[in-house]
Amino acid sequence: MSNNADHPEFTFHEMLDPFACPVNFAIMDDPVFVDAECGHTVNRDACEEWLGLHMTCPACGSALRSRNVFPNSPFRDELLNVKNKVSIIMVKDVVSSVGKIPQLNEAITSIQSAIEENPPFLSHIVQNGGIQAMVTAMTNHGQEVDIQEQACAILNNISENPKHHLAICKAGGNGAIAMAMEKHPSIQTVHEIGLETLLTLISTANPRRVPSIADAKGVEAIVTSMENHPSLRDLQRNGCAALHILARKFRDKQQSIADAGAIKSIVLAMRNNPACAYLQQYACLALHFLAYGNPGNQESIASAGGCQCIVVAMQTHSTMAPVQEAACVAIGDLAAWTSAIQVKIASVGGIEAIITAMGNHLDATGIQERACVALNSLTNNPDNIVTIASASAIGAVITAMQHHRDVAPIQTNACGILGNLAGKNPEIAVAISSAGAIEAIITAMQNHREVARIQNFTCWVLGTLAFNLPDNIVAIAIASAGGIKATLTAMQNHNDVAPVQESACVALGRFAESNPEIKESIICAGGIEGIVLAMQQHHANAHVQASACCALKHLAGSKLKIQLPVVWAIVAAMQNYEDVPTIQQHACGALWTLACNPENILSIASEGGIEAIITAMQNHKGEPVIQQHACAALGNMAFSNPVNRVAITSAGGIKAIRTALNNHSGVTPLKHAANWAMANLGGRMTNPDQLSSNESGSMLFPC
Repeated sequence: MSNNADHPEFTFHEMLDPFACPVNFAIMDDPVFVDAECGHTVNRDACEEWLGLHMTCPACGSALRSRNVFPNSPFRDELLNVKNKVSIIMVKDVVSSVGKIPQLNEAITSIQSAIEENPPFLSHIVQNGGIQAMVTAMTNHGQEVDIQEQACAILNNISENPKHHLAICKAGGNGAIAMAMEKHPSIQTVHEIGLETLLTLISTANPRRVPSIADAKGVEAIVTSMENHPSLRDLQRNGCAALHILARKFRDKQQSIADAGAIKSIVLAMRNNPACAYLQQYACLALHFLAYGNPGNQESIASAGGCQCIVVAMQTHSTMAPVQEAACVAIGDLAAWTSAIQVKIASVGGIEAIITAMGNHLDATGIQERACVALNSLTNNPDNIVTIASASAIGAVITAMQHHRDVAPIQTNACGILGNLAGKNPEIAVAISSAGAIEAIITAMQNHREVARIQNFTCWVLGTLAFNLPDNIVAIAIASAGGIKATLTAMQNHNDVAPVQESACVALGRFAESNPEIKESIICAGGIEGIVLAMQQHHANAHVQASACCALKHLAGSKLKIQLPVVWAIVAAMQNYEDVPTIQQHACGALWTLACNPENILSIASEGGIEAIITAMQNHKGEPVIQQHACAALGNMAFSNPVNRVAITSAGGIKAIRTALNNHSGVTPLKHAANWAMANLGGRMTNPDQLSSNESGSMLFPC
């Protein structure tokens, strides 16, 4: 160390040598007395090691009275005082040498040597302005490699204590390190130490309290390091870890991090270091946070080969749970939006890798959850459906549901997967039903009654299974397993949640569609009351109204006598949503089936049903199904009811029926319904011969 003007006679060793331990000659940090006449002071660690084997003083060999040791507080206080004085001298030496390169090099070297010889001395350097001194030296001598190397090393040592991180960042240490890396791209040590220090600082930095390392050109420095030193595995690992933390903590910098070249560097690091599990884990996490909610970055990652690298990481480190979870979460984000990426992931083996991870790590909740999220996204693409089903996904998903019954995200996404698979392929729906899915779904409903999202998804998937397998087998299985009760319970527990009401109405309608016994079970369990309540509570939601009308259409029939609120709810939906074809179609269908029971006809007429039906016909002339259902409903309303005949005629019903016949002359079901209605209204049929013998002889147009 260069001599200080105020203390020319002192050097680090001259001032601290009197405090060296007589056993190991290191500067003491915890001096103690031994219990002997000699009264020697030694460092505690050296003394305890000696006393484990001897009953003599480790300094002079004198006999001990006991193995007890006693703190030498006066000695320790004097030592701390001297260390403090020395640190002040050394820091001042650095500050005063700025601009004088040889002296500055010597001053920084002295501090580094002192820290290496006596690590506790570092705290004194920090207390006396050492952080700012190092930053000043680096800032003022950016081109001097030796100064940058040693100052980075000292800041790296200081950063090992988290309580100093804020001070380093506030002093501009992160910016100084980034500048050193930028100015010396080929100097390996600067980049190794600098990147390690940035990673340490980033790990604990609070974006609200610490100047953003991303703003300090930290990202550019990290990417440059990774680009210029591709063969340094530890540097690549630290770079991926740092980019992961930056992308996670500084969400507003997500795009700028990607624009700085982070994606390319991460993917290259993965490709060049396939055997490094930690690098692969951090890289997958970095890609996850860069891809999250950002379709542009998702495209960039896929174009750079990120999908394949993630899958290779899963295949290479199949037993490493952290890698598998990080990879699954990355795939889930990449597959969230873009069809082409979903297909790309499947083409490189992503589906098989996910399912393998689920099988290998059944007890790992995080992996099961992330895997289900990823598969849920991938099943949104019809091109992946067969691949996912044939890759044993059904069994893996149901097993996850059974093994993690209390984990809501697993249940939700698993139902999403099963629903997507069943909804796009009836054969797969058979396989799902046969694999125990119905029981697993209903168990999820029972275990998570208060979770609206699960109730929504479970009702939806049960309805999907019943719809794609209309042979009654699945509907009967659902009913037998408690599906009707679970669906109605969901409606009761979440009567204010529109998606739950919509999905439940859809499910009830599909259960009832082709099975009279199930229809009766739903009615007896209060299904119609629940549906009407949903319509009343969500009168402003078109989806709820449409699904409720559809359910009522399937539940109504010749044996059902309804109360006024049912008709009122249907007619209100028609009046409130005159321009929504699905509501008009299902509502007309519901009124038709209700009108199959003569006891309901009066209620329908008194609630404005006739006018609503004719309005639907006038507003939706191009919709043949609406016209068919409307004609059937009007025909049943007119049968043996002169009052209704007059009301229908006065409201323009005959004209509407004729218009329907003219507009859809090639639609046979519509022709039959229209001719039936005209016959009951006393109007002229387009072709009386088109009525079947059953239709011409029946009291009401059959449901």
